[in-house]
Amino acid sequence: MMDNFYKITHIPMSLGDLKGNILVGVGWQDICTQFHRVHPEACKHCVESDTRLSAGISSGEFKLYKCKNNMWDIATPIIVGGQHVANIFSGQFFFEDEPLDYEIFRSQARKYGFNEEEYIKALEKVPRLSREAVNTGMAFLITFANILSQLGYSNFKMAHSLAEREALLSALQESEERFRSVLENSLDVAYRQNFQTDSYDYMSPVVKKITGYSAQEISSGNASEILGRIHPDDLPIVTSERDRAYDTGSGTLEYRFKHKDGKYRWFADRFTVTKGLNGKLLFSGGIIRDITERKKVEEALKKAHENLEEKVKERTIELEKAYNSLKESEKGLAEAQKMAHIGNWEWEIETDKAYWSEEMYHIFRRDPQEPAPSYNEYLGYIHPDDRDYYRNALKKAAKENLFVIDYRIVLANEEERIVHLKSEFVYNDKNIPTKVKGIVQDITESKKAEEKIQTLLNAIESSDDAIITESLECIITNWNKGAEQIYSYSAEEIMGKNISILEPDNLKGEIIQLIEKIKQKEKIRHYKTLQRKKDGTLINVSITLSPVFDASGKLVAISGIVRDITDHIKAEEALHESEIRLRGFYDSDMIGVCFYNLNGSITEANDKFLEIVGYTREDLRAGQIKWNKMTPPEYSQFDDHAVAELKSKGISTPYEKKYTRKDGSHVPVIIGISTFNKVLCEGVAFVLDITERKKAEEALVNLETTRKKEIHHRIKNNLQVIDSLLDLQAEKFDNPKVIEAFRESQNRVISMALIHEELYKGEGTDTLNFSEYLKKLAENLFQTYSLSSKNLSLCTDLEENTFFNMDTAVPLGIIVNELVSNSLKHAFTEGQKGQIRIKLYREEINDETSKSLFSLTVSDNGEGIPENLKLERLDSLGLQLVNILVDQLDGKIELKRNHGTEFRITFSVVENSKSMN
Repeated sequence: MMDNFYKITHIPMSLGDLKGNILVGVGWQDICTQFHRVHPEACKHCVESDTRLSAGISSGEFKLYKCKNNMWDIATPIIVGGQHVANIFSGQFFFEDEPLDYEIFRSQARKYGFNEEEYIKALEKVPRLSREAVNTGMAFLITFANILSQLGYSNFKMAHSLAEREALLSALQESEERFRSVLENSLDVAYRQNFQTDSYDYMSPVVKKITGYSAQEISSGNASEILGRIHPDDLPIVTSERDRAYDTGSGTLEYRFKHKDGKYRWFADRFTVTKGLNGKLLFSGGIIRDITERKKVEEALKKAHENLEEKVKERTIELEKAYNSLKESEKGLAEAQKMAHIGNWEWEIETDKAYWSEEMYHIFRRDPQEPAPSYNEYLGYIHPDDRDYYRNALKKAAKENLFVIDYRIVLANEEERIVHLKSEFVYNDKNIPTKVKGIVQDITESKKAEEKIQTLLNAIESSDDAIITESLECIITNWNKGAEQIYSYSAEEIMGKNISILEPDNLKGEIIQLIEKIKQKEKIRHYKTLQRKKDGTLINVSITLSPVFDASGKLVAISGIVRDITDHIKAEEALHESEIRLRGFYDSDMIGVCFYNLNGSITEANDKFLEIVGYTREDLRAGQIKWNKMTPPEYSQFDDHAVAELKSKGISTPYEKKYTRKDGSHVPVIIGISTFNKVLCEGVAFVLDITERKKAEEALVNLETTRKKEIHHRIKNNLQVIDSLLDLQAEKFDNPKVIEAFRESQNRVISMALIHEELYKGEGTDTLNFSEYLKKLAENLFQTYSLSSKNLSLCTDLEENTFFNMDTAVPLGIIVNELVSNSLKHAFTEGQKGQIRIKLYREEINDETSKSLFSLTVSDNGEGIPENLKLERLDSLGLQLVNILVDQLDGKIELKRNHGTEFRITFSVVENSKSMN
């Protein structure tokens, strides 16, 4: 209406409030908009003119006033319900009947620093109106003011608000379209589940890329079918966390989802739940991300962190603007607060009464039917460790007005949450705070996200791999500890340098080519090349490059992960050489080689192995060769021991066994085994045919046995010759003592000859059954002294299976010979009855040293040795010889004279295995 009026009359006009703010204006002149309203002092004159004109005007009247900028202004009031609320202004004109003083306006131009010529040109454009036209126009404006008064200021404001609402709706629709476009092109899956229909009424198309199922396939199924694709081990946790999220309103899940190809992939599912006023579940909406191949890139995480903070700030600003623009609509405000988890509150200090918005109740899980808490009750929500921090911040804020703080709260169910509080004090005219008002935002999830991001940043910084970020101009902008270790450059040395510093001379420009491929959306994964360290050393590296985008999706940098694979390359080369050598060894006929499984099967074998066991390669392919079936039962224990070693150490000690060949014959082998795959129980065995060696060993054993028996036979014969010579020599003497000496010597020779006779009869070893030997020795002595022993008896108590070697048996035989001979000669008078006893027994066995302690006792019940004769002082050659031989055996001898004579000798000896058995 104002535009049309101006087109007809060319009278400038505007609608302004009582503070001088122009709400609507048409026909404003350049001299005002480009000069007077621009300069602070000139603008002050304009505002002063508006406020003075608006004072003291009655309804239906107008007021004419020349402003301090020397131009005419006219105002008429708008009265609503008897209250002066606004003015309609007309102005910035001259009457056509008044002369124009150009010098005044030129002086104004010079005073305010305007371009004088431009200012005068603007002055020439100012309309010149007749007084009749002004009066007629003002009559119309007075009528127009009355119409506006009747419509009412609130209706006018409502129309203006509706226009703004339409603009906001249009902007919202445009925002939704942009948001949908982002979702459609995002790598993450956005979805919304409708609990009323038990189906998904939205699923972004990218779902096919990460699940193999199209959005239509997913949407056509119900929630139970989707749950059925979750890994059984994750399903209980998912169900539990989902139910909890239904109560709390949001949740984050991580689980394995079965892809259409049958493989499981890890998903991160973050969602929120929408409920009706009755608490019934309506919708669940969220974002699903495939985290199976997620790369931990430092710059990307940093950008994500910065973007997160920026988005939170932007969100907070947007919500504050929404609060200011929608404060007339509590429902709209409540929805906005619910979306951002922001609640607003007020607290009257004097009355200790508070007001809470709906979202405040939701944040603190407080029943909305209850009144807002008092100050002390509110402190009860704050975590005990944060209460002093809150009180001190509140006291400080009372002086500084602004109160911004993060702190923890504890809900009724003992759950801890983190909130961000921003508030300000309201003061009375005496500058005393009377009220505090502000907002509280639940930032628990964002704090958790920050912690996770920081954890990932720490992991990146501690990575052994080099994680580098370079600009699109190849300038290094980030350099982690792993990069310092690999290249030997510190971050201070390398930051800001061109990435080509790491390239060898013959590969200059290679990284630029790789970056160009990234710009073309090609993937660079595990690219192998050479790079140069600080000292000039070349290293083999594997490079993975990834693009880094800003919040608008623009490529701004390149992130690279570099791994030093120098040792790996050398190991591969060494392995290749080893494989060549092993293949040569495998293909040779030196030794049998086979690949086995612990279940008994042999999966591969060389020709030598097949020759050893007598099977053909066709038998091998048919799976007829089983190592456990080829092992005779008596060797199963050796195989069991080897299997136990393989499972614990991965390798077994080589051992001998036999295989049953295909024709039923046995072949002796030495086998060494190792495992190269403990999970699959697979390994390799090296088998050596020792048939010829066994034959040679057997021949050598037989030859050695024959040789030893021949030696013992010859020694026995020689000792018997000596015995005969002594006997012949004794016949030449008549002296009884001389004859007795010859007889004693003969007995000693015979005791030794008996030993070699027993050894000759044995198996050709150097050990003999000493108990059997003692019986024969004692019987021989009794035959030698037959005249003096006819009334004497022999009693033996000998340990069975006592096998001694010659070093022990010979001295013990001579000792027994001397002691028994001494008893036969001296213990009894002629014709006296008596008994001679020989006892041999094992007292103890030492398992650690395999030594046994033996006791040998030779006793009689004759007259005995007088008490005044000491054993060590006896001048008998035989007893002196006994002492010498006992010392030779490292033994001990004891003499007892009770009821005759008893010699007890103890000694230790390493027994032959036959004795132990």
